[in-house]
Amino acid sequence: MRVIREAVILAAGLGTRLRDYLGIVKYLAGIQGKPLISYPLKALKWAGVEHVHLVVNPMHGTELVEAARREFGRVDYVENPYPERENGYSLLLAKKLVSEEYFYVSMADHIYQPDILEILSRKVDGRAVIVMGGDSRPRYIDVAEATKILAPGGLVQRVGKEVRNYTHIDVGVHVFSRRIYEIIGQDIPEKLRLADIVNMAVSRGFTVRVADVTGAAWTEIDTPSDYEEVVGGTRRPVVEAFYRSLGL
Repeated sequence: MRVIREAVILAAGLGTRLRDYLGIVKYLAGIQGKPLISYPLKALKWAGVEHVHLVVNPMHGTELVEAARREFGRVDYVENPYPERENGYSLLLAKKLVSEEYFYVSMADHIYQPDILEILSRKVDGRAVIVMGGDSRPRYIDVAEATKILAPGGLVQRVGKEVRNYTHIDVGVHVFSRRIYEIIGQDIPEKLRLADIVNMAVSRGFTVRVADVTGAAWTEIDTPSDYEEVVGGTRRPVVEAFYRSLGL
């Protein structure tokens, strides 16, 4: 199993639906006494990550970076003033911060059992440029809103919310190789999603694998109903499983 010491957390989205509901930045929404951003940070620290890079929006960057440093310690950041250009563009902006050959890429609005990171790292073999976290039987997510993965036999063929025939649902945390920045190149579209980067790598003949995390607990928090379900509803078991994995 490869130990991965570096991670990028994508947190430049405005999260307007939850912000309007709670009156605070989405990633600082409180869950069991901790801001949402602390959950991926705790998981990454548990997995052995030593250095985290945040991609933030200038509108909320300062308070988000401060919260991340209180939780993790070694955190630096880059600002994305154009969140409408999507999360793949945010990953592109992190290029100047990343130094390791392999690094985790995590969404800031997902809660996942730390064990998922070990499952991902076991799939890193030097050939795949991306290892995607995928769940074939998700329990705590709105599948209609989720990003789908078509990966028969474990090799990714297509990713996107519009994929009809799929084998897995994107769990929101992956392993990327720095080679991905060479694949993207200089011809950057106006909007670049993470899914676009994956599909670009596949179309150019690079190996992209899925790490099947089926059975592990995870969820995404995007809407007021997502939040209420995590705090005290049907998604509450994800938080409980998260703290059990940490031995808390």
